[in-house]
Amino acid sequence: MPLVNHTKEVDPELSRLSYEQRQLRQLIYNDHKQDVKALRTKRNRLLHRIQERSKALAGAFIDEKLAIIEQSNHSTQIFEATRALFRRRSLLTSLCDSTGKYILSRQEAGTKIKQHFQDQLSDPTRTPVANDGLKRPLNNPITAYELDSAFRRLRNGHATGPDSIPAELLKYGSELLAQPLADIINYGLTTGDNIHLGDGILLGLPSQTSRLANALAFDLSSYSTASVRRFLWWCFAASPPRSNDSCPRTKAGSDPVAALLMQCGPTGG
Repeated sequence: MPLVNHTKEVDPELSRLSYEQRQLRQLIYNDHKQDVKALRTKRNRLLHRIQERSKALAGAFIDEKLAIIEQSNHSTQIFEATRALFRRRSLLTSLCDSTGKYILSRQEAGTKIKQHFQDQLSDPTRTPVANDGLKRPLNNPITAYELDSAFRRLRNGHATGPDSIPAELLKYGSELLAQPLADIINYGLTTGDNIHLGDGILLGLPSQTSRLANALAFDLSSYSTASVRRFLWWCFAASPPRSNDSCPRTKAGSDPVAALLMQCGPTGG
């Protein structure tokens, strides 16, 4: 259940003021014997009272949400703030800027939420681990089944994200590429050598050009297995193509997997 109750409640005072101003409006429009100027002045006062009451109710609603959200952990705060931001079109949010003021801009609030989730996957202050040259076996190596599942999940249209990658892009190739890619990644993590995803692609698709191998070569030797898993899932399931053009053809024909990887390009962990 959500921490904030979104049920709409009717305020008695606001209902009474609204009813009175509607009655005055009917008199102004229908009864020409009345003093129209006096009626309009009285109705304008009621409209100002309605506006002030609405602002007071909105402020109380925000304070109530903040009081409940601040009692929860940080992740729940971001989750509830996201619900309040995108549940309906409203300027009322549960996020504050560095000065403690409410963020009323949907774009600014969305940027703050996006930055929060980006910080969960990357740490700019982290010191890179120096390679000591020793080979150590992985306690939990990446399996071909994990990579194959990522391909199949995209192919079945179950992947989520803003990239809108068509499922047809990964219609073929999961069985061919899963094992070579898993071997290349595990070998790089074990030996400390640079991980060349292009080599795995070339093993699965022998007729691809060397340009693909060079484009996908990068160093992940100082990263943990879990970090590589997150990066691979982002690369295969959440990375939008760099252009809106159709997938480029390769020497092997129009293989969709190779075309997608060529558009994703290299990315530092």
